[in-house]
Amino acid sequence: SKERRNKALLHKNENDRLLSVMAGVLLEKAMQDFDVHYPLIRDGLGYMHSAGKDKLFFSISHSKNLAVCVVSKFNIGIDIEDIHRFEKKKYLDINSGFSKRVLSEEEKIFLEQNCNSATISNIWTRKESYSKILGKGIAMDLRTINTLNDSQFYSYETTDSNGGKYTISIAGDDITVNRIINFYF
Repeated sequence: SKERRNKALLHKNENDRLLSVMAGVLLEKAMQDFDVHYPLIRDGLGYMHSAGKDKLFFSISHSKNLAVCVVSKFNIGIDIEDIHRFEKKKYLDINSGFSKRVLSEEEKIFLEQNCNSATISNIWTRKESYSKILGKGIAMDLRTINTLNDSQFYSYETTDSNGGKYTISIAGDDITVNRIINFYF
């Protein structure tokens, strides 16, 4: 779509531009599979969904070498991140500026015992996927999202063809795998 093309052009890195387009291709594939036609509606809460009585919700994300799309009958958000990104000290130090801006008090306590790049990646992708549901994105106060509540998140790790490790998190109210209609990557 023209909107996806314009969004892709906002990325400085060519790979990010390509992945943004790929995420759009996955979205179009999902829409085709469910016989949904443009335009998708972005309502006041930021939901991206189809019109009609049988509303379907869509969410897309991309990172490094992978793009993902998820479809549900319920409001849903998805995020994917390269775990390696979170190996930097600014992410692993629970007293860093990043931690102070992003982590809830409960998460800081949890990380005192479990601080590693995979755990930080999991927390970050959960926050970003949930912020998509709220329609606010990462500009909101991320400390208000408690990622330790597993009933709102479905997270797992995957690898790309080059061996890169990623965390994918899907967020929703009372999220369970059976609420996810389809997943593309």
